[in-house]
Amino acid sequence: MENLPRNMAKDLVNFKSPQMIKRKNKKVLIQVLGNGRTKIVKWRGFFKFCMATLLLLSFLSSGTAGLFYYLYQQTLEENNRLKTDMADMVTVQIPEVQPNSEKILEEPEPEPAKEPPVEDPPEEQPAEPEVEVEPEPLPAMRVLKPLRAAIENFKINRSNNKQTIKLSFDIKKIYKSKQLKGRVFAVLKPSGDFKKWLILPPLPPSSELTAGRPQGDKAGKTFAISRFRTIKLETKADPDLSYKLITIHIFTRDGKLLLEKNYPVEF
Repeated sequence: MENLPRNMAKDLVNFKSPQMIKRKNKKVLIQVLGNGRTKIVKWRGFFKFCMATLLLLSFLSSGTAGLFYYLYQQTLEENNRLKTDMADMVTVQIPEVQPNSEKILEEPEPEPAKEPPVEDPPEEQPAEPEVEVEPEPLPAMRVLKPLRAAIENFKINRSNNKQTIKLSFDIKKIYKSKQLKGRVFAVLKPSGDFKKWLILPPLPPSSELTAGRPQGDKAGKTFAISRFRTIKLETKADPDLSYKLITIHIFTRDGKLLLEKNYPVEF
């Protein structure tokens, strides 16, 4: 080694044999193609593919959830609107009933006549008191079967001056059908005289009572309910009349009787 250059001799003294590097066992994902060949799938590409798939699935799930939430909100608003419509209370104003006014014709003054002999006036007889006739029950009318409607929570009251009458009641659907449509009348009866009856809502001039009942295919308060509806009516009444009975008539739109119920009037 004496003949070796200084640097080479130093390198030979400090030389260390290289150590064998052990390779770590790696897991490899192999993809089998349709032609029978195999292909090694790199982990980075596979990871990117999985992430893209997850992002796509999350986007689809978010869009689906948003769509279902929108449909839910629309259904909720529709239900609230139906509840509001059913809770609406209808008030019908009826003009004040006034007695028929008769025109007084001015007659010419008669010529003075000779005074007849004075005679004793006949004795006045006491006038017979007017006898009120109780309202008679109406003739039977066929009611549609099975029973489709019922009346609940009936209330009636009269103002202190007896000039205003208010009543309210619920029409409830008790038959299994999608919707119940019809017309409703309320008839206040002080006696058996049809002319003194007070009909709510008022009948048109061309319509009359038939066998003591309004015509169900004309006028009346129309309604359409899915479960129930509250009806409120208000009218001006003759303060001198004392009403004893009220009859509620419920008809279909084509005039068939659904329900007829009487209530005693107690103010």
